[in-house]
Amino acid sequence: MKHPHLKLLLLSVFLLQAGQGQSASADEQVTHNLSEARKLAREFNARLRAKLHLALAEEGPLGAIKICATHAPGIAERLQEQHITVKRTSERLRNAENAPDIWEQRILEFFEQERVAGADPANLEHYAQFIDEQGTVFRYARAIPTGAECLMCHGDNLAPDIAAELESRYPEDKAKGYKAGDIRGMVSISIREPN
Repeated sequence: MKHPHLKLLLLSVFLLQAGQGQSASADEQVTHNLSEARKLAREFNARLRAKLHLALAEEGPLGAIKICATHAPGIAERLQEQHITVKRTSERLRNAENAPDIWEQRILEFFEQERVAGADPANLEHYAQFIDEQGTVFRYARAIPTGAECLMCHGDNLAPDIAAELESRYPEDKAKGYKAGDIRGMVSISIREPN
C-alpha cells in the first residue's frame, strides 16, 4: 500500500458521502472489529502467559524459552480464522520471522513515544481501518510491556545457560537489554473484510 493515509482519507470521504445509514453501518463494523481484536489480544496474551508461568514453575527459564519458540506461534495460529491474522512483533526481534510491516513499525514507534511521555505500556493500543484493492482491513495493535519475569530472558544480566540457549536458537537475537516497564513489542491483529 503506497499511500495508506490517502486511502484512509478516501474512506472517510466515502463514508461522509454515503449518508447517515452507511456511516452508522461502518461505525458498527469498526466497533465490532475493535471488540473482536481486543478479545483476541487478551486471549493470546492470557494463553501465552499461562504457558510461560507453567514452564517457569516446572523447568525454569529454559522451559520458558521453549514455550516462546514453539507455543507462541501455535497459539496465534489457533486464534486465526480465514480472514483474521494474529502475530507478535517488535523493533528488537528475537525471531526474524516476526518482523514488523510498515504499519506495525510506525505503531511501535508511536507506542515508544507514548511510553517516554509517561503512558503506561499496559494500556497502549491503536487501531485503524483501511480500504485497498482486496477490500477493507481493520488493523489493531496492543503493546506488550516488559514485566519483571520477562527479564530472565530479555534483560541485561542473563544467566550463562539462558544466554547460551538463546545464542544457539537465535544467533541474531536483538531482544535483550530490556528493563521492567519497557515495551517489548506488540500483538498485531488484522481483520479483513473482502469486497
